[in-house]
Amino acid sequence: MPRLVRPKAQTWRWIGLAVWAMALTAVLFYPVFYSRLGLRAISLPLLAGLMAYFWWRGWQSGTPRKAWLSFGLAGLFAGLASYTYMASRALPFLWGFFYLYLLVRHHTAVRQKWRGLLLTPLIYALVSLPLLLTLRTLTETRIGEVDAPLRAFLAGDIWPVLANLAAIGQAWGWQGDLLWRQNAAGLPVFGPLLAVLFYVGVANALWLAWRDERYAFLVVWLGASILPSLMTIDAPSSIRMVTILPLLGLFPTVVVHSTGWLSTVYPQLSTVLWKNPWITLLTFVLLVFHGGRTAVYLFQTWPQNDEVRFVWQADLATMADYLRQQTAPQSTHTTIVGWSPTTMDAPTMALELFPHADRFALRHVGQVGEVDTAVVPAPPSQLLHPSQLPLNFWLEQTLETWATAVDTTDNIVIYRFDQPLPIAPTFPAPPSATFGGELTLLGYDTYLVPPFEALEIVTYWQVLAPPTAERRFFMHMLDRNGEMLGQDDGLSAQATDWQAGDIVVQFHTLPNVNIPFTVNLGVYDPSSPPYPRLLTDHGRDALELDLFVPPPEN
Repeated sequence: MPRLVRPKAQTWRWIGLAVWAMALTAVLFYPVFYSRLGLRAISLPLLAGLMAYFWWRGWQSGTPRKAWLSFGLAGLFAGLASYTYMASRALPFLWGFFYLYLLVRHHTAVRQKWRGLLLTPLIYALVSLPLLLTLRTLTETRIGEVDAPLRAFLAGDIWPVLANLAAIGQAWGWQGDLLWRQNAAGLPVFGPLLAVLFYVGVANALWLAWRDERYAFLVVWLGASILPSLMTIDAPSSIRMVTILPLLGLFPTVVVHSTGWLSTVYPQLSTVLWKNPWITLLTFVLLVFHGGRTAVYLFQTWPQNDEVRFVWQADLATMADYLRQQTAPQSTHTTIVGWSPTTMDAPTMALELFPHADRFALRHVGQVGEVDTAVVPAPPSQLLHPSQLPLNFWLEQTLETWATAVDTTDNIVIYRFDQPLPIAPTFPAPPSATFGGELTLLGYDTYLVPPFEALEIVTYWQVLAPPTAERRFFMHMLDRNGEMLGQDDGLSAQATDWQAGDIVVQFHTLPNVNIPFTVNLGVYDPSSPPYPRLLTDHGRDALELDLFVPPPEN
């Protein structure tokens, strides 16, 4: 930072400006937030900052050998930045526009340093080449999901890009990134006063850019930083503008530094707290205010949001902490209720429990919304579910009836099962209710509750052997001619985790009709077409249930 902001004759006051710019950046929510998340995107501003540092060291160097080394290192770090995050693809625009500016405004210096200036993009291209060759062989699905504004722009429609530009303009002081997974939704980058200073700093840089290559570089860097968000959806996207972080505190700090009645050039006109003239009451208040603001949003507001807890699997981490502290036998066989049992939940728990994951035999169930599936391992065992992720009413009633104890701790509900389960379905299963030697139907209950539009059915299953693949239950309601009146396919669980003796409880719904019907119930493999069904001992692919419709319950 001192390399970029120093004037032709460097003074200690300008070093102080750089220190305060970095101090301000260090307490802003935006950089602290992404630093704590640890996503790969945070490595982009680091490498881009090193790229800029070495390029400016080469540009300002009076020794050709030292300049060549610096320009080469700038190209190396630019190339390495290409491997970090999608937003790095804006770096060629940064260097392209800045080099064009240098050719127009500083052609004499360019003629003197042209070999070193060419070395930067050459090494940049060579380091990036393996990535470019790999990307040519791949289908980039993610880009196609977010580049609608770019496609509209290339087709001649500039309005989506202009709308994004307006949103990005507001992000610094009015309304920031609206996605909770990337921000405390709507929180602008700066508070009111600092936002004004930022906008003035940008205007000042634009005004001076034509005469001073340092300000031109700031302007081009700012433009390249916002470009990925400008051309994609969900603007202002803070993660796609992450390249701006090394310069974030510089724009407002330059204004404070350069305005005599604010602080540092004329210390006698400002309120000096210590001997160093850049440490003033204004800068001190700004640091304290934004440090406190960051702490509140980072440690209180953001972690409590439901979307955040879902996206970042906070409740799974809480359940893992609970399990690590348990020594009781029932902790070995535990069902984890989460939002994504067949994708994220299992690897998340394995990571959270590392290196003790082998101590636990976990089952995973759940879904977004009301959970319709429960798996109870053979006792002693337990089932954990987040209190904010509701269970179906009938499943909850069943678990409370079976559980030896029900506790709540840290927003996690814990059902403990120490005794054999008192399974007593109202309607026992018909003969030959075993499917594929893996699952046997024990029976079912039926309910009809207001507004009497749907039949609610709960089926009870026992695992005889671990399934060889994922499983789903199907329930088809047919009329006398075999026409489908309704169906319910369900089982939000990872079946390959099951062990012999586990009990599976599944909630189903079918329409309440006024004509005769039959119900077929079976099990199939959902992993690949044609979705083969498991056969019963009699070679059938479904059981026919004489479903009893209960009288309405008020």
